[in-house]
Amino acid sequence: MKKLKPLTLTTIAFLFYLTASGQLISKKESAAIDNILAESSGQFKPKTYIIQNVSILTMKDSALVKNQSVLIENEIIQAIESDIQNQNATIIDGTGKFLMPGLTDMHVHLFDRHPLKNTWMMLLLINGVTSVRDMCGEPGKLQLRDKIRRSEILAPNLYQSGPIINGVKDNSGLFAYASSPEQGREIVIGQRKLGYDFIKVYDGLAKEVYEAISYEAQKQSMLVNGHLPDKITLEDATKSKLNSVEHLTGYFEWKDNQVSISVPDNYASVTANSDLWNCPTIYNHYMTGSRKGVAEMFSYAETSGLVPSDWTEMWKKKN
Repeated sequence: MKKLKPLTLTTIAFLFYLTASGQLISKKESAAIDNILAESSGQFKPKTYIIQNVSILTMKDSALVKNQSVLIENEIIQAIESDIQNQNATIIDGTGKFLMPGLTDMHVHLFDRHPLKNTWMMLLLINGVTSVRDMCGEPGKLQLRDKIRRSEILAPNLYQSGPIINGVKDNSGLFAYASSPEQGREIVIGQRKLGYDFIKVYDGLAKEVYEAISYEAQKQSMLVNGHLPDKITLEDATKSKLNSVEHLTGYFEWKDNQVSISVPDNYASVTANSDLWNCPTIYNHYMTGSRKGVAEMFSYAETSGLVPSDWTEMWKKKN
């Protein structure tokens, strides 16, 4: 049996120095993390593993299943027993440690062209996030997703939306413009052909365009997630088979720095009786909806080095 060679203590110390201590990351240090990712991706190819003497949190209840061995072959858990023997397995010592299903971040934006993208992916893994739902599609992310699926890159599993579909023109290159039902349908068909996993809709869509996108997505066997446009009610969303609402859009609005419920009194029952999910991104609301949250956001942005300066300036203008 082979013992797993973990990332060196120097590597781990380096990552925590850059993140937990809130130090600014230079271009040189960012490049070093890129090298760590490349090295790790080459080292940790799918193989046979046994995690020994580990305590398992199954997520079915709060009880720990202690002193277990877990056999993993071809990226699938094959057995969980008190003692497993396999001469071809790489052994991971789980003594004093805990094993649980990987966490999933349901709303991220891994901007493909940003130099900190690899740093963000490493931080996700370090914090136990093994899958992400990326809500802002770019062509390069399809290549990244497929490399992850082929185990060529050590990174969270990536479920990728297409470029955000909006009814307002934008010069960032991150949005697909749909001003008519025909344009909406064409965009959905095009994103399906390119291989995106799902559709994301945005605020500025007219009702007839939104409905055309939803119905075409159903024909293409694609889920629709995203914001609830201003002209779309919760009842409209459920009838159109919207899969998930992001940020609780459509459930409230800001008026005079106060949250105001802007939906009918039956919004809870409408949601509960439908197949509609919510991805509330509560911390996002905390950061933008309270003085303490805003202060923490700016402090983190200015000291961590993990938030682009142009984003910080944009936030300051909004606050």
